[in-house]
Amino acid sequence: MIIDGYNLAHALGLLDGFGGDELEQARDDLCGMLAMYKKAKAHKITVVFDAQYAPEYETRNDTIKGIRIKYSPHGRLADSVIKNMARKERERAIVVSSDRDVAETVQASGAAAVSSQEFQSRLVEAIYFAQEADVPRSKERRIDTRKKGPGFRSKKKRRKTKAKAQKL
Repeated sequence: MIIDGYNLAHALGLLDGFGGDELEQARDDLCGMLAMYKKAKAHKITVVFDAQYAPEYETRNDTIKGIRIKYSPHGRLADSVIKNMARKERERAIVVSSDRDVAETVQASGAAAVSSQEFQSRLVEAIYFAQEADVPRSKERRIDTRKKGPGFRSKKKRRKTKAKAQKL
């Protein structure tokens, strides 16, 4: 999974109090949430943040709680880094970004694109179930898997994208 960091943080409302210290706190909060998601889903996750205007010596790559953090090089946007990563990974990549240009480029390279809003709901759900799994329960919750609604088959490309998104 390749995630547009500030795009998802904005969708989650982590950038509401935008400022220097708050920006770092928002990145840490996002990485904490993604670490809990990774615990539930076991995906390889890379988060790409813009560092376009940061001094060259500050550009770095980190790993926090199993989440790979990548900052865009000086003078480049995170969008271009995400597009390049998606081109290399092709069908194996799932990109989370609400940026339409990024989504179209990623899909053209064969990767799946998921909007930040759609991923947000999956993220919250996975975190909830991960926390629920830590608490002992007396009753097992049953999930109904029966098909609902009329049967209809969507286009192959849409089915493949949906199948990748289902793995989230």
